[in-house]
Amino acid sequence: LSPKELRTILLLFAWSAVVGSLIGYGITLETAAPGAYRERSPFISHIRLGLMLVLAVVVLLHHWPRSWWKRIGHLLGVAACLSLLRELGSLQGFLLVFLLAWVAVWWRSQSMSVLSRWGVRAVLLVPVLVLLLQVRGSLEARRSPRHFHPGPISAGGELYWNDSTAWQVENGHPVWVEVAPIELGRSWRARTGTRLTGSAANGESLYGTLVRYMASKHLTKDSVGMLAMTDEDLQRVQQGFVNVEQGRQGPLRRRIDEVVYEMERFHNTSDASSGSVAMRLEYWRTGLYLARENWLGGVGTGDTQQAFDRAYEELGSTLDPEWRHRAHQQYLTLWISFGVLGFLFAMSSWVVPAVMTGGWRHPVYLAFALVFVVSCLTDDTLETQPGATFYAFFQALFLFAVRRKAD
Repeated sequence: LSPKELRTILLLFAWSAVVGSLIGYGITLETAAPGAYRERSPFISHIRLGLMLVLAVVVLLHHWPRSWWKRIGHLLGVAACLSLLRELGSLQGFLLVFLLAWVAVWWRSQSMSVLSRWGVRAVLLVPVLVLLLQVRGSLEARRSPRHFHPGPISAGGELYWNDSTAWQVENGHPVWVEVAPIELGRSWRARTGTRLTGSAANGESLYGTLVRYMASKHLTKDSVGMLAMTDEDLQRVQQGFVNVEQGRQGPLRRRIDEVVYEMERFHNTSDASSGSVAMRLEYWRTGLYLARENWLGGVGTGDTQQAFDRAYEELGSTLDPEWRHRAHQQYLTLWISFGVLGFLFAMSSWVVPAVMTGGWRHPVYLAFALVFVVSCLTDDTLETQPGATFYAFFQALFLFAVRRKAD
């Protein structure tokens, strides 16, 4: 392929990713439940889509057009990619964007004066500080007060249910204290005309959602607390919102809150099924166990899942049976399946062609390689058709299809 042909193929990929993502987002705009970021990608895994959107950003910026109207189009495309990553709650996607931007700016700053170079590099710390502040805000919102003395009886005369050992906290307020279940159910029915049973729109317990929401507003869970709930609050509870701030923050902060909640729940209950992050920790623990037990020859690519099933039982895993999957870490999966020799062969098959063909010198290939390598840390990227196609297409495109100067 000539440079012009390569540019055309890359731009077709980038704009296809943007347009396809926007169409998928439009389809799910009215149907996706609050916080259901996975539903924002109806055509492909939201994780794989995030990888493609990150690479699309790189392509659109690398192939910067000369005409002003095309530049506007590329800027809009980049903005759409970042906005879609935000809607997908893709922490990995934003991490990759930051890493790529950081490397690019650091490399560009090499040609600047000493003062300018270090000034630019100092600016690179700003996104890190913003992310740390987001995480800190999420942790502060979940910190329980040291001294809390719940009342014994509700305004309606019902004895409060107070669980001082419960770990759940919303906006710094304990959830399962000052709860009058009968009075709360009666007040809910008076306000909404429905029983406080069943599920919210997102499938979670309506009762639990209401109690958590009221805790986030620092209300007692009784008739007095219900009087302080607005009609909008009640509608939000029915939709599945568990916190007064939920939905009023960006999707990225919401995803950070979810991860913090998952880890808090996992720490306090040891329930590995409490969320995707906790599940991955259990997958990796089990995967490391299998890698140690079968480090030389592996278990065989056809027996990997069966080996995991046995290992979960041997380790006494708390994962529910339906969530007992493989490592969700490509490097571990390769080691478990093929042993150390097979793992080293696989790694060399990734690196050696890039070095021998000189393809590693292309900036977009380097960006693709970083995206792929990082994605393999948290997922079995090559174990799905979209992931395998993503790797095979760009690996073959840059290493074997591009015309070299030596040609």
